[in-house]
Amino acid sequence: MEKEYPTSQLWSARRSQLWHVFGFLFGSAAALDALVHQTFVAELVGSAVSRVAIATVGTTWAFSPMAHPSWFL
Repeated sequence: MEKEYPTSQLWSARRSQLWHVFGFLFGSAAALDALVHQTFVAELVGSAVSRVAIATVGTTWAFSPMAHPSWFL
């Protein structure tokens, strides 16, 4: 028998769980963060080299955990 929690009434038909909400919120925040980074970089370098700059920042962001993995523990 499942244990009833007082917050379970908040979720529709008890199919959604708290981790679904956290996943949605963190995913939405990450998507907005990526857009803000791209906009900020494009504003800094100008339109002529914005694609190269955005690609460079994205690559650096993706490979930075490999360079310093102990920072992300």
